[in-house]
Amino acid sequence: RYALPARGGPRGVARAIAAVAALTVLVTVLLGQRLGLRMPLLAGALLALQPLWAGLAWRNYAELPSALLLVTAVWLHVSARRLAAALAFSYLVTLRQELYPVAGVYGLWLLSRRAWLPALLLAVFPLLINAWGWAATGDPLFLLHQLLDTQSAYRDAWVRQGGEHYFVMALPIFGAMALVGGVAYVALAARRQAPWHWALIVPLVVYAGLHVLFNVESLGFGPSTGGNLRYMTVVAPLVAVLAAVALAALT
Repeated sequence: RYALPARGGPRGVARAIAAVAALTVLVTVLLGQRLGLRMPLLAGALLALQPLWAGLAWRNYAELPSALLLVTAVWLHVSARRLAAALAFSYLVTLRQELYPVAGVYGLWLLSRRAWLPALLLAVFPLLINAWGWAATGDPLFLLHQLLDTQSAYRDAWVRQGGEHYFVMALPIFGAMALVGGVAYVALAARRQAPWHWALIVPLVVYAGLHVLFNVESLGFGPSTGGNLRYMTVVAPLVAVLAAVALAALT
């Protein structure tokens, strides 16, 4: 992710991460603008001011590039640029394995619309990685075995924090304004005072829902992530946009 910036040393990596964080804020504004927000800058502000987002804007984790790719893919999708959106999703799953189900849902949606080429493009980067792994290891199912090995390695690596963990910790993750706005959005949409933006809701719910399930100890489902808060920053831009939709509707 940061191989080229690393040639500039720690400062080069820090600058690259800060640039990714800033670019993500910009694309969040563009997404809000595309959805017809009267105040699209509010969406960017609600992302930039999130406590965990600001805290990670200089750390070399995969979550910030993943957030950038996710919000970019959603923006491309709502802009009716399905080929580009599919390629963005295709590369995104190589950074965060939990996003394979999101890409799968998108693939089914594309197939239901008979968008055959975008649906095929979703497989481009996973197939490239599998081909490289096959060439390097001789395993024709390299990617599948890598996914299964990763899940097995982390199944009991950390304590599962319980299904309520991310709900309890939502305030320090997203901040008061984005959290209140997100809750308000659900209430307004349920009362038909705001539109259901499914292109944002589906990836948010699927990704966050998986991490909730990962932390239910009685299920023992998937890897034990220890309830690490930074994983939620992947969907932070989507939360910010939905919160901005609600706050704009209330003003």
